[in-house]
Amino acid sequence: FSIILVSLLLDKYWRLKVFKSGRLVRGSIIIFISVITWESYAEWKGHWIINPEYLIGIYVGYVPLESFVYGFALVFFSVVLWNYFNKRYQPALR
Repeated sequence: FSIILVSLLLDKYWRLKVFKSGRLVRGSIIIFISVITWESYAEWKGHWIINPEYLIGIYVGYVPLESFVYGFALVFFSVVLWNYFNKRYQPALR
């Protein structure tokens, strides 16, 4: 959960307004769905094995809740960083 908090703070500090941009939110959702679909397949086929001792025990299909949170955090943090670098360095490329 700390990476989500850091992402929200950076979004506010850098004044990126990621959540106010519907296009970025829709793109994040599409990426999140593709990541979770791939992860579901990999865990179903046994390519990834997660020790259940370290999990809360809540599953959505084959995917534990922790994977959903990690997937969301990863996508959101990536979008915040991409938006920051695009905002900061794009004028230099023109």
